[in-house]
Amino acid sequence: MRFLLHLSLVFIGFLFESGLSSVVPLRPFVPMIALPFVLYHGVSPNTGLLPGSFFVFSLGVLNEAMSGEARGLSTFVFLVCFFLIRASSLKLLSRDYPFQIAATSAIATLTNGVMFALCVIFELPPPFDLEMPIDGWIGSFAELILGKGSMLLSGPIESLLGMFAGGIATGMVAPFAYAAASRIEAGWRASRHPIREG
Repeated sequence: MRFLLHLSLVFIGFLFESGLSSVVPLRPFVPMIALPFVLYHGVSPNTGLLPGSFFVFSLGVLNEAMSGEARGLSTFVFLVCFFLIRASSLKLLSRDYPFQIAATSAIATLTNGVMFALCVIFELPPPFDLEMPIDGWIGSFAELILGKGSMLLSGPIESLLGMFAGGIATGMVAPFAYAAASRIEAGWRASRHPIREG
């Protein structure tokens, strides 16, 4: 039941991101909404290996359905992240917010890089469109500094910018995701082990 609550929360996050991006140009700062939940369950002592891997698989499928990525790409990368975080025993949740933001940003940037590399190796369509210009004030500022139609605003440089900006955005969203996931876990534990009086 708790996994369904987590999946519902991720789905609501996708809907919120979609609605926000129609009002405010987010690109290239588009967070990976599902990744903090992958990391949370990777370090959580309450998540078993088999249920956790099934949940992460479900998150990957939901992420692909909502983002339009190649089938199996984020599912595979999320499962690898889950197993690596689980094996490394990273104490991500017991640290303060700056550490959570920095660690999640670094992991998200690496995840974006791995997804891009897999797309290049296996000639899949890229997980983010490389021909889209950067939106909003960041794109306007870059055009002002570099000139309109600059080669630095397209191709590999834009891909690198998208990887790092997406990682930073994911890191900024992560403490909220960890707090929400912790609250769901606490409610689940309380419902399973009610306190008996007298």
